[in-house]
Amino acid sequence: MALFQSEAVTPHTLAREREGLMRELRFNRTRFIDFLGTMARHYRQPLDRQISIFFHAPQSGTAYADVPLW
Repeated sequence: MALFQSEAVTPHTLAREREGLMRELRFNRTRFIDFLGTMARHYRQPLDRQISIFFHAPQSGTAYADVPLW
């Protein structure tokens, strides 16, 4: 389910985002620290969802869930 973007979340999309993020984090310390903050705030979410939150959700957001939960 795509809550934060117009493109549907597919395994291919998630893999592309994950690969791009890992490449970027190797060379950008500030971005790496930002991602660690996202991981700390959303530690109960699986890694793929943490990556999606990091890319698509507002920085000020604190809670994210699927539509049925809300």
